[in-house]
Amino acid sequence: MISTQTLMGGTATATCTSSFSTTLSVTKNCGVPAGFINAGDPAVTGVVLSASSNVVSLTVNVLGKVCNAANAPSVVTGVSLTDTLTSGTAKTISIGTLKPGDCVNYVDHYTPTNIDHVISGVEGAVPLLEGTAP
Repeated sequence: MISTQTLMGGTATATCTSSFSTTLSVTKNCGVPAGFINAGDPAVTGVVLSASSNVVSLTVNVLGKVCNAANAPSVVTGVSLTDTLTSGTAKTISIGTLKPGDCVNYVDHYTPTNIDHVISGVEGAVPLLEGTAP
C-alpha cells in the first residue's frame, strides 16, 4: 500500500535506517607464482633490486585475493583496494563487484622511495578495502 500525504507549512522529518553485513577477506603476499592470473604467466620474484648509472632501485611485486564469503548476505559493488605505502606512491586497484562466494585475484608492484625503511622492516603497507553494499 502506498500512502501519500500533503504537508501545508511546518517542518517534516523522517528517519530511515538500514542494516547490512558482509564478510570480505583480503590477502597480500610478496612475489607472484607462475600461472597466478593466466596459465602461461611466469613467476615473478617478490623483490627485484637493480642498479643502473649509479642508481639503485627496488621493485616489490605483490599478489593477493579479495573474497566475499559464500554465506555473505549481499553483493558488494565498487570494491577497490588502496595500498598506502610509508614510502612510494599509493595505488588503487579496482576489484569491481563481488557476489557471495566470489573471489578476485590481483597482482601489483610498487617502488619504495626510501629503501632504508624496507631493509629495516618499517615498510609494511596495509591495503584499505572499500566497497558499497546495495
